[in-house]
Amino acid sequence: MENILEIKELKNAIFFDKFRDKEKYINLTSYATARAVLKKVGNDDKYKATIFVDGFKKKEIEIFTRGIRELRVKTKKIRGVKKDENNAFIRLVDAICGLIRDDEDKNKWAQEVLENFIKKKIIRDLQK
Repeated sequence: MENILEIKELKNAIFFDKFRDKEKYINLTSYATARAVLKKVGNDDKYKATIFVDGFKKKEIEIFTRGIRELRVKTKKIRGVKKDENNAFIRLVDAICGLIRDDEDKNKWAQEVLENFIKKKIIRDLQK
């Protein structure tokens, strides 16, 4: 994880949000994704986002997509990632999610690494 800190292209590229309401998980994920896209693009109104969603079933992706569009995010493509797909970016995001869970569990190593990611502006908390 420490090696990722040196990848300049990741600056302001990874966003996270935490929510506990499992019943509204898909809608909250749409909302968090929309916020992340809009923070990333800033005032650029010519963007078109490509969004990959991991861990959702087909019907859940449809709900997610509807939420993204209702929030007026301009998209080029939204699609799910198949379980057997070997995508380096999805593996990175899964590792970051694990890091954030470990931080929530008060794992000292995870807290230090996450703090470094935030200081280097690689990861941004959407709550802040």
